[in-house]
Amino acid sequence: MKRFIVLIALISSAFAARADLVMREQADFGSPSNLITITFKIHGDKVRQDLTGGETGDMSVIKDAATGDSIVMMHQKKLFTKPAAKTKDIRSPDAALSKPLDTGKSDTVGGYDAEIFAWAADRKLWNDTNGMVETLWVAKDFPNYENIKADLAKLDRANVSFPGKGMQPEISTLPGMVMKSRLIVKMGGIVQTINITLVSAKEEPVDPSIFEVPGEYKEWNPPPPPNQPPP
Repeated sequence: MKRFIVLIALISSAFAARADLVMREQADFGSPSNLITITFKIHGDKVRQDLTGGETGDMSVIKDAATGDSIVMMHQKKLFTKPAAKTKDIRSPDAALSKPLDTGKSDTVGGYDAEIFAWAADRKLWNDTNGMVETLWVAKDFPNYENIKADLAKLDRANVSFPGKGMQPEISTLPGMVMKSRLIVKMGGIVQTINITLVSAKEEPVDPSIFEVPGEYKEWNPPPPPNQPPP
């Protein structure tokens, strides 16, 4: 009987480790009136990111963390496109090596004790950017974080964590759940502030069919860059 109970516990743990994740965040770009809701749904190696409320209309990104393949859907026009997979990382070596530092300060966010981390990338990482500074509030006691962390690693591998790879540290390397963050990006003479707040993160079933493009959507091929002939 004892061995049977241990076996059941092991099976239960295995299923728990494979649970799907649904995570919701809210982002504002320096103004409470300019809000975007971001929803991540993770099932196996598939990640879907839904963005609603943006000025460009509701969008979804579907990505395979194992292969790097991605699909972008524009819902208002019922269009989709398949961006070419990037064969190399465009970030500077400084970005790959930079890690968030514990400031030794703490705060309460969403009812959780959060340690404050700081991350900075002073050199150019993305086109037209020449500096980034981010503050992250991290809750080590977030419920079931160890299971959630495995899914956050898939977000990092899929390169869809908002606002994008190279724009923040890999979130799965942090010692807890990011409850909120504030990213300041310098672009020439413009300074953009992005505030991101975690709304919820729950392990719950995700329907595999959401990773397929609806039949009524048509494929859209973006025009080639200037001075480049179409394929």
